[in-house]
Amino acid sequence: MQIQLDTAKGLGMMQILAAAAGHEINNGVLQMPENVGAGYIKKIDLGPMMSLAVHHYELRKDFTLDVPSHISKKNWVTFSFRNILLLNGTLPCVQVSSAGVNLHMFFPALTKINTILIHIHRDLLKELAGSAHNNKILQTIIQASQPFLYEEICSPQILNTAAETMEAGAHPALQHFYHRISAEQLICHLFNELLKRKTETDYQVNLTDLKMIYEIRDKLIANLSVTPNLTQMAALAHMSVSKINRLFKQVFGTTICNYHQKLRINKAAELIKNQQYSVTQAGYELGFSNLSHFTRVFVKHIGIKPKKFSSGWLDSLAIN
Repeated sequence: MQIQLDTAKGLGMMQILAAAAGHEINNGVLQMPENVGAGYIKKIDLGPMMSLAVHHYELRKDFTLDVPSHISKKNWVTFSFRNILLLNGTLPCVQVSSAGVNLHMFFPALTKINTILIHIHRDLLKELAGSAHNNKILQTIIQASQPFLYEEICSPQILNTAAETMEAGAHPALQHFYHRISAEQLICHLFNELLKRKTETDYQVNLTDLKMIYEIRDKLIANLSVTPNLTQMAALAHMSVSKINRLFKQVFGTTICNYHQKLRINKAAELIKNQQYSVTQAGYELGFSNLSHFTRVFVKHIGIKPKKFSSGWLDSLAIN
């Protein structure tokens, strides 16, 4: 199934899916019909300058969503918190993007989607950011003077807030209040991570470059035990090594090699914590042949030695 959003006609993903399935949206909730999948999409309007939507479903067929840049609302910013329930080893991440960026998203059949989308007007975002909006990256987001897209691996704070938002445990009469606070918390946690980035010159992004950068990112995730070969990746992308590293760092906040290393250690910590791998087993599984080197890298990203981590001293991952 392939759809393209059309904001000019007021049609978003919920309306198009509902029309295609012959189903109604009740009180802002679309329950997926059996012939489409299982689960729901829920949208909550949080005033004239912000909305939040929860996507929690599994589709029976492949689904492609295209959001052309020319239909995006110029003064609005989109935050997409993805894979927040940590199902099936997926990478929890958050994207923030502007109008002017073509977005192409693919949802494979029988894949559990757990995503929170927040749309917010730039004026409100500037008010919420306070003095932090003077930071170069936050200025780019709030002023939206050029198309941008940034992505961060979800911090433990983001994951905790997102999971609570999905559960929405507040009294029905307080749902609007609850989701307004949750949306602001999620944005604040993301900005806290973005403020850790070293501010460098940002370049305009285009769909072709973004697709290639994400193909490279997906290759890193597919085989974490293999050290990335930048020359091969640059040739595949038809770019120079310097350009591919620059674009990757602009979107993900770090170099390809550092990003790969972060994912390796994150995965090793997951194996130790959830699957009871020994420290040695986890290190070898992720391609570390030298246990001392594995320990040094683990301490750099997690903050403690893997032996101490394996003893249960830390209950959740802390990715720096």
